[in-house]
Amino acid sequence: MQLEFSDDPVKAFKQLRLIHFAFAASVLLMVFAAELLASHNDGPMGDLEGFAWTFRLFIAGYYALLLVPLAVLANERRYVAKGMKVDPRKPDLVVKNALEATQIFRSSLSHFPAIVGMILFILSDERLDLYVPVTVSVLLLALIRPTRKHWEETYALASREYPGISPSPWAP
Repeated sequence: MQLEFSDDPVKAFKQLRLIHFAFAASVLLMVFAAELLASHNDGPMGDLEGFAWTFRLFIAGYYALLLVPLAVLANERRYVAKGMKVDPRKPDLVVKNALEATQIFRSSLSHFPAIVGMILFILSDERLDLYVPVTVSVLLLALIRPTRKHWEETYALASREYPGISPSPWAP
């Protein structure tokens, strides 16, 4: 399947599922790369154990103070409301774009712990530093996967708030 921008919600939903799968697959590729690195490595990179702990604390604080509130603020209703103010002539397109934008944003935020885990593993050579964040990423990606039900609920809610929006993304 080739990725291209489309006004069709059905096509966009299928492409979004593919993008979400790519995020999940990249997390698993990180684990493979880390294990490959571990099999050819004699220990942590130099004398960076103190730095690894500092980095762990920094990332935990960063994630809690910045990324979690951003994830909470990223909801489709806000994007639909803004989109309807900008271009109310294509209301179904506004909802589709809101769903796409929030899904990609949430997927990228969910991918962040795995990236941090990979960095920590390289610094400390501790598998726990890799597998705990990777597990968090996989769980988050599983929780936020795009579903037909979520798209249907979002369209139905938007159609009640904004006349002209189809009550279902799958309607012709």
